[in-house]
Amino acid sequence: MMSVALASPSAPMVLRLRRGRVGRCRLLIWPHPVSRLDGAFCVHNDRIPGDSVAPVPSEGEVDQSHFSIDAGDFSESDTDTLMDDHLSDSPVLVSRDGFVVTLQLNRPERMNAVSLDLYRALDRELSKHAGDPDVRALIITGSERAFCVGADLDAHARGTGGEDARKVYVEAAQTVNRRIQTIPKIVVAAATGHAIGAGFELLIACDLSVVSEDAKYRFPELGLGTFVGGGVTRGLLQRVGRGRTNELLFLCPMLTGREAFEAGLVNRAVPASEVLETAKTFAREAAARAPISVARAKALLSQAGQLSLDDVLDLESDALLACMNSTDWAEGLAAFHEKREPRFRGE
Repeated sequence: MMSVALASPSAPMVLRLRRGRVGRCRLLIWPHPVSRLDGAFCVHNDRIPGDSVAPVPSEGEVDQSHFSIDAGDFSESDTDTLMDDHLSDSPVLVSRDGFVVTLQLNRPERMNAVSLDLYRALDRELSKHAGDPDVRALIITGSERAFCVGADLDAHARGTGGEDARKVYVEAAQTVNRRIQTIPKIVVAAATGHAIGAGFELLIACDLSVVSEDAKYRFPELGLGTFVGGGVTRGLLQRVGRGRTNELLFLCPMLTGREAFEAGLVNRAVPASEVLETAKTFAREAAARAPISVARAKALLSQAGQLSLDDVLDLESDALLACMNSTDWAEGLAAFHEKREPRFRGE
């Protein structure tokens, strides 16, 4: 058995890994079943039938119940990697390559569980780049082990701040997801690791998504007594229809990336080592398209499901005329005839 001390704002926590009966790693976490390393990922079918959980001693008394949580693929080396990461304190790291900006969620010690600070930082970056003509696509990614494992339920369990603070938090979450879906740029999700709950919502909000075929993806909210957000009830209906949406939300299945791809939830499922490069390829290709055309297409696609055919035809006509009056249209025609790549300027 291995013990690891994890710091939290209130008190240290001891996490112990125990090798199970069939060689799988078992995670023993307290005081809340979904508050550490984000249990929204860990709580999957609760306990193995017939498995018993004994209290695990630690320094000091623990009043709450202990929980046995199936950690699946977790290994000692994975946990060591999480504990040894010492990146910038900023909750979102920013890098740029040409027209593409990458936003990396940066709470590795919490497997990128969302927090108010993270939501605000992500929204600031999205807002900043929304009006930058030299940024034409964005990538949102996480760490090797976790894209984002959902809400930081440790903070929620402490219940600090009351109802007003909860409203601020929920609005921040919805604002970020709205921004992703309405920003006039293509946003690509690159999920090398798990995306659970609010993390899966962020992924679904993106225009394109590349995931690791072996990582885990799940909406556990209704099984935890809470609710989904980020417009996911609309987004899921658009992607997979009512029947599959019912299954994803009511039954809370844990999907692999491969299963998410086969269900039509994501655009690609590839080996973990290929996720980021595939997402960069998507972003570079999107960035090569005419910015005005991209902005118009994204805006119309976000509305089309609620509009009549006549409304859609009218909006398409408006978009087509706007594009045909742009210098980018002239550049596109010139590039076609000259057999070269177009150099669009968004004008």
